[in-house]
Amino acid sequence: VLYTGALSSCSWRVRTALALKSIDYTPFFVNGETIESLREVNPLGKVPALKINGSVLVESSAIIEYLDETFPDQPLFPRDSAIMRAKVRMVVQVINSEIQPFQNTGFIDRLGDKFPTLEKAKWGHDICANELGKLEKILETTAGKYCVGDQITAADIYLVPQVWNADRRFKVDLTAMPIIKRVYETLFEHEAFKKANPMNQPYMPSNIEV
Repeated sequence: VLYTGALSSCSWRVRTALALKSIDYTPFFVNGETIESLREVNPLGKVPALKINGSVLVESSAIIEYLDETFPDQPLFPRDSAIMRAKVRMVVQVINSEIQPFQNTGFIDRLGDKFPTLEKAKWGHDICANELGKLEKILETTAGKYCVGDQITAADIYLVPQVWNADRRFKVDLTAMPIIKRVYETLFEHEAFKKANPMNQPYMPSNIEV
């Protein structure tokens, strides 16, 4: 069972990994009415949480690494090169630490509460554009067809949700980031990424807010 949220970028990552590896699962979509069921399995009260083989795993990075180790088909970290695995983890960490937190709705809301004059949409746009620009420079050294080389990896799983947010929520112009734009558009048409997309989930909110 995957405890998930349609718009949660961390849940999106796990849904994509499950789809790429053709792993069947039962989704449990968390909202205000079902949050207590989530807290029963994850005291943090956050998605994703995966019930599997008698255990509960939380945090998307831990879940994805577990899935890659236990379901070896469609490897998300290259098996044959330590340097390529390190590059995948490098891109993953940049996205997870330097981009995703600043797109988090709860964080932006708290920031707005502390600084009432903050223009949240503009702030979100500017920081997304700045950090994605830095990521573009890194991808200049790692990318092939995808973020790292010519095979889909965990780096691509992390990229898509944050670029989608930057594009749809914060109206970031991706034309200044040709590698990110090309990889994102390629992945967006991939069946596994389509299956994981928030727009294809039940309980998708009708409005997308900053």
